[in-house]
Amino acid sequence: MRTTQKDFPGGHLRSTIGFEILVQDVMTKKVLSILKYDSVMHVAHILSENNISGLPVVDKENHVIGVITQADILSIVGVRKGHTFKDC
Repeated sequence: MRTTQKDFPGGHLRSTIGFEILVQDVMTKKVLSILKYDSVMHVAHILSENNISGLPVVDKENHVIGVITQADILSIVGVRKGHTFKDC
């Protein structure tokens, strides 16, 4: 799904960064990834140590097959949405 300028009403974000800034200008370029066979504890450690909120999950050919986030991990241990590892 591609997002265009008409998809966003006015507001702070639009007035702050505008639509002239491209994703490539602000994205993280050193991307860490994990395999679907890695343990959830290992993923939690990577997220915490690198101060990031999510990781792409890749197959053995390094194709992205999903994403895992702090919220995913916290939900399986019963922590409500809106919290991070720092809250635990």
